[in-house]
Amino acid sequence: MTTIAYDGKMIAADTRVSTTVERRDNSNKIHVMKEEVFFREQKILVVGTSGNVRLSRYALQALKDDGDKFVDFYIKVSQRGLENEARTFSLLIVCTENAFVFSYKGKGPKLEKITKPYSAIGSGAPVANFLLGQYNVPADLAVAGASTTDPATGHLVQHIRMDSNTITKAKDKHYPTRAGIANKIRDHIVKAHDES
Repeated sequence: MTTIAYDGKMIAADTRVSTTVERRDNSNKIHVMKEEVFFREQKILVVGTSGNVRLSRYALQALKDDGDKFVDFYIKVSQRGLENEARTFSLLIVCTENAFVFSYKGKGPKLEKITKPYSAIGSGAPVANFLLGQYNVPADLAVAGASTTDPATGHLVQHIRMDSNTITKAKDKHYPTRAGIANKIRDHIVKAHDES
């Protein structure tokens, strides 16, 4: 699947897409909304998509068509017989004031406002959320950390910074080894501890 992390200032994602047949390492999972699209009366800045690629395309188009009627997207999914694919699908929607996670839980769609200063979605989310919450690492390093334990997360780490509603796409980062990632996380923790 993937790992997408958000730390309040940055959204980051890996570039690996894995299916039962193939693995590609060039997928764009972070989508900057160039159009004026609103969701819950807030302008959408960025959307991170995790899970089924076909559903990601449907979801992005549904948001662009009318962000506030986005839940109708899942009605269309049901009508097309894609419920099983929807169970592994989620979005991280970053707006001007708040961020939301949209996923398919149990018997239907679920929308949650992010109340912590961070959040992660996808198959590597448990590790990323731990690193974000316990050690306050930046989102890109949380995704890299998740890639050490989740085989469906990997290759480059894309990240986009958001300051005062200004979006800056940064160069993709490559973390070559597990030891290199562990050293970066350790260095971040030591630096944060020394500064406090």
